[in-house]
Amino acid sequence: MFHNIKNNWMSFYDSKRLFIKTIFTSILTLFALYIWAMWLPINETRGHGVQIYDIIHNMFGPYDLSLPIFITLHINMVLFFFYALSKPRHLFIALLSYSLMIIIRIIAMALIPLEAPETIIPLRDPISEISQNGNIILNDLFFSGHTSTLLLMYYNTYHQKLRHWFLFNSLLMGSMVILQHVHYSIDVIAAIFFSYGCYRLAYKINFEWYFSDKN
Repeated sequence: MFHNIKNNWMSFYDSKRLFIKTIFTSILTLFALYIWAMWLPINETRGHGVQIYDIIHNMFGPYDLSLPIFITLHINMVLFFFYALSKPRHLFIALLSYSLMIIIRIIAMALIPLEAPETIIPLRDPISEISQNGNIILNDLFFSGHTSTLLLMYYNTYHQKLRHWFLFNSLLMGSMVILQHVHYSIDVIAAIFFSYGCYRLAYKINFEWYFSDKN
C-alpha cells in the first residue's frame, strides 16, 4: 500500500505543471480558510438577517445532535483523506472544489443574509470554536457547509462502496443539521447544487484550463 502511494506521488511530481498545481491548490485552500475565519464574526454582527418559516422545524425538534454531527464529519474527513492519499489528482481536485465551496459560500451568505431560527440549538464543534476564540457561530446559514463538505467527498470518490457510504452520510448530515435547527431545509437542499457546481468547476479547472497532465 505505502509503496503504491509513494510511486503515485513520485509519478505525479514528474511534471512541473503538477508541482505548480500543488503550490496553487495549497495556497488557495489556506487562503479560503483564512478568509472564512475572518468572515464568520463579521457575518454574526452585521444584522438584518431574515428568518424563514420551515415546516420541518415545525414538525420535529430541535434535538441536540452536536456530538454525532462532529463525529460524522470528522470520521468521514479522515476516511476520505486515506482514500485520496494514493490518488494525488483526486485529492487536489477535492481540495480545489472545497476551496471554491468556501469562497462561494461566503458570497452566498453575503447576498442572502439569513438569521438563525429562534429554536436553534447551537452547534458545538471544538475545532471551529478554537478558530473563533470560543465564540459560537449561529448565522452561517445559506448554504449548509457540513452537508456540502460530505457531498464533495461523494462527488470526488470513484470507489463504488465508498461513494455509497459518503452519499448516505451526506443525507444523514443534512437531516441532523435540520433536526437541530442549525440550518433551514433550504440550506441543505441548496448545498446539493452548490457543492456539485463547485466540484464541476474544480474538475474543469483541473483538466481543461491549465492543468492538462494525465495523472
